[in-house]
Amino acid sequence: MNQEISFIGNTRIISRLRAITSKGKLSHAYLFSGPEHCGKFLLARYFAEALSEGKRSFDVSGTCSSVYVYIVEPECIEKKGVKKQRSIDIEHIRDLQKIMSMSPLPGAYRVCIINDAHMLTLQAQNALLKIVEEPPKRSIIMIVTHRSGSLLSTLISRCQNIIFSVPSFQEARSFLQYLSLSSADFASAWKLALGRPGLFVRMLQDESYRLKRLKSREIIESIFSASLRERLLIGEQLAQDGTYAEEFLLLWIYLMRDNGIKYWKNGISGIAQYQCIERISAAVEALKTTNANARLILENLLISG
Repeated sequence: MNQEISFIGNTRIISRLRAITSKGKLSHAYLFSGPEHCGKFLLARYFAEALSEGKRSFDVSGTCSSVYVYIVEPECIEKKGVKKQRSIDIEHIRDLQKIMSMSPLPGAYRVCIINDAHMLTLQAQNALLKIVEEPPKRSIIMIVTHRSGSLLSTLISRCQNIIFSVPSFQEARSFLQYLSLSSADFASAWKLALGRPGLFVRMLQDESYRLKRLKSREIIESIFSASLRERLLIGEQLAQDGTYAEEFLLLWIYLMRDNGIKYWKNGISGIAQYQCIERISAAVEALKTTNANARLILENLLISG
């Protein structure tokens, strides 16, 4: 499979970073921003690997395995059977500072990637800002996030922004020649992946994940006809894994928008659909940005949905 499929709609960014690498005109900090599952973290890793090894070019193929790239990201914790991401605190940034002060390989750079940077606490962001303002020699920080609005404006202003976007279906279809899929199967899988290359590639590579997405769609399509008990059970199961719950809700929104006429024919008015999408969106926001009880958020949504 052509690895560039992970960057559908953003291949111009690959060309831009390759040009930066070959010319050696590097910034001390980069911000990879844009929607989820569009290749930000993966491309940052390919870019970082080349710079940390002193290369003047890079390919987006194979696995990223450089031991010279330091990665900071939220830990996934499980408490009472519920999985959730933990914030990146100031101690992580202090550790990063120690790593960044070490000398890189001859002719190379010491590179650090902060993934899901919107999970940085305010203290951690301020500590990171000081590093970005006075970076160690031959060091580069790459900040990756799909919620750049959660970062300090002063931190954003000191980074070179690399903005990713969601590809159109027409752009995605250009990669059909590299896949063993019919046009119809491709279209169905692309919708199931919300039009996001990262989810699409994961579905192609992981059959269990593809089946999980199909099961999610099946559950979503049954929600409006489900009993109260069945809805509460769905909420209880979703609350066990915060990441899966968010993916489930985003798929629900996508299907509501994509199948609006179908829902209308089943007696759900356009206004009711819009209100339902608003409630789902609010639930996603609450799961991502608050410490509220996930089960209560989901059960309340499913009862009212």
